[in-house]
Amino acid sequence: MKSSTTFVFARIILVLALSTTTLLAQQKRGITPRKPAPAPPAAQAAEPDPTFDTLLADDSYKIYVEVRGVGQLVHSPAFNDLLEPLTKITGPSKQFSTLLNWLDAHADILSGSHLLVAGWPTQKGLPDIVMAIEFASPEEAQKFEPQLRRLMTTLVPVDPQKPEPTPASGAGQPLKNQAPQVQSQPAPAPLPYHLTHAGSLVLLSDKPFALRDLKPRNARLLAEDQNFVTAHSRFASESLFLYVDVKAIEKEEQDRRKRYEEENQRLIEQERNREKEEQATSSPEVTEPIVEATELPTPEEPPPPAANGTPTLTSPPQVQTQSATLSGQESGRDSSLMSTLSYSIFGGVFVGQPKWPDAVAAA
Repeated sequence: MKSSTTFVFARIILVLALSTTTLLAQQKRGITPRKPAPAPPAAQAAEPDPTFDTLLADDSYKIYVEVRGVGQLVHSPAFNDLLEPLTKITGPSKQFSTLLNWLDAHADILSGSHLLVAGWPTQKGLPDIVMAIEFASPEEAQKFEPQLRRLMTTLVPVDPQKPEPTPASGAGQPLKNQAPQVQSQPAPAPLPYHLTHAGSLVLLSDKPFALRDLKPRNARLLAEDQNFVTAHSRFASESLFLYVDVKAIEKEEQDRRKRYEEENQRLIEQERNREKEEQATSSPEVTEPIVEATELPTPEEPPPPAANGTPTLTSPPQVQTQSATLSGQESGRDSSLMSTLSYSIFGGVFVGQPKWPDAVAAA
């Protein structure tokens, strides 16, 4: 009995093992393995927030102005001494007085901020003027933007556009099958300025723009220009800094002059072609040559003889005229030589071709 009982238990264990193996095999055959989820694409590196050094390219604007410590400059005696005679002579407008009062009220907020103003764009499509205020953190810039927006609505009020009048029907009464027209609300006029903030900068311009317009991807920065770096380092401790790109101004003037010359040449060619066409279409007229009558020179008569029959000899006036002419030519030659020398010396010293530097900076 003991051996039979052991045999029964062995058979039960064997049956359970076989059934478990069969079930596991069926589950493996019935369930297809799932493919691993594709890895998410690597997130693109976010572009850093713009600063004064990374905002502008070296060929974006010709004039660059920087004000360091706006709030401190507003409360400085030098600023008040500069404005006092100007306000007495010109008489400030209402907008200018509002701006001064606003700056005085927000001097503490602007005490550690820097102001940048760029004007006279070099590339097409850029705003005529861009102003940027840099704060210590993006949170301060975000808080300051609504305050500046309220100031701009006061300085530059915008009236809503008037709705266009709808044409009336023939008798002034609506038709039976026509739905009554609903007057639409007047659309707001576009703002004459664009205000936004990026990072720790609050940007203000005369029209919308993208940051990539001010500094394209592969363009060199203004902070990398050697002339700008030298001038900016030289006046690093001054409150006001001005930089003018004279080379860009000369290049623009040369391009403008070249376009004018090409346009004038094109107009001249058109006028010549038009004259040729008119001459080809018009019938030529045959004209006879006109011969003018000319008088023949009369021979000079010899001088009358003297009383004794011998001709009188007179000194020819040509000798006196020639000597007088020679003396006059010598004096005229000397005077023209002196005038030429004096003009050359004066022109070389004072009038010659001016040689401007590539850039000019002041502080």
